[in-house]
Amino acid sequence: MIDKYPVITLCGSTRFKNEFMEAQKRLTLEGNIVISVGLFGHSGDAEVWDGMDEGTLSQTKKMLDDMHKRKIDMADSIYVINVDGYIGESTRSEIEYAKAHGKEVRYLVEPETEQEHYLFVIRDYLQKRKIEYNADSIESIKARQTGKHFTINEHVKAMVYSLLTNQTVWSRIVPLLPSIDKVFHNYDPKYIKAHDPDDFSEEIFYLKCGNMSTRKQMRALKGNIEILERIAEEYGSVDTYIAGTDSKEVVESFSKAGSEYKLGMMGEALVWEYLRNVGIDGVKPDSHIRRFLSGNRMGAPLISSPASMEDVYRQVDHLSEKTGLLKAEVDNLIWSFCADGYGEICTANPHCERCPIKDKCQR
Repeated sequence: MIDKYPVITLCGSTRFKNEFMEAQKRLTLEGNIVISVGLFGHSGDAEVWDGMDEGTLSQTKKMLDDMHKRKIDMADSIYVINVDGYIGESTRSEIEYAKAHGKEVRYLVEPETEQEHYLFVIRDYLQKRKIEYNADSIESIKARQTGKHFTINEHVKAMVYSLLTNQTVWSRIVPLLPSIDKVFHNYDPKYIKAHDPDDFSEEIFYLKCGNMSTRKQMRALKGNIEILERIAEEYGSVDTYIAGTDSKEVVESFSKAGSEYKLGMMGEALVWEYLRNVGIDGVKPDSHIRRFLSGNRMGAPLISSPASMEDVYRQVDHLSEKTGLLKAEVDNLIWSFCADGYGEICTANPHCERCPIKDKCQR
């Protein structure tokens, strides 16, 4: 508030230039001080990117994102220009930032209410039964959105946790995570690289947290840490690389055979698990999510069963835009609803008789 005038910062995709201008005019005439974007990079100002090399372009976009967060700091509230309900990843991070800093959030188009979307029905079902999976990754995403930077030790921890999720029932591992942290000496890279990987495997199996790939995973860990260290040397930190590069490109660089930064024993799903643990919003397209979002369950009618990874990405993007939830929150809800040791509803052999959304399912 400046004198008697509330301050509002506009947020949204810069493709909606006309809607930004209309909202700025209307809110100003209503007696507000309105702060808008500095340029419309997707709608009329594209020439500003001409001639920029990739490094300058990445740094400029990062600067503009940071500047807009400072504009949010200056405001009493934000007004989201979400034409047809569209909210992109950048705008979503601004919404989360505003909420975390006590700012009111208003929308051009109100998101669906909790009574209207099946994901909120699932959330209510799980909350009543105190069932929740990996809330830590969601907290990590929100922490990154409010300025947290993750250390190399935190990246190694995130990677180890990701590997431990492979081919196992996660609910039995969660109580033992403090013991696992001690096994890896709080994920000190020097300590891990200096020790026999088979020793780590034996400790994990002793804790009954191993899987059929554990020995191979532990033998790949030293090489994976060396890749992270190389990235840190080239970019200044691992965080700089993953935060300044499109997340799908990062996933491909870590998971695709033959890529410069291929991480051993980590495919696309496990890389996503690792990235979410260090605050990158996204969906891990594992068997639970792919089954749930197939065309014969809760996915679009023509989707295969199980849904392809690309279909999962596309559908989760849509669900996130429609509900205002983080992609990781969408994933969390669906996974918790399906997985052994958690909701155990939409399993391989589903328990439709207990399902609170069976009237919306195509099965």
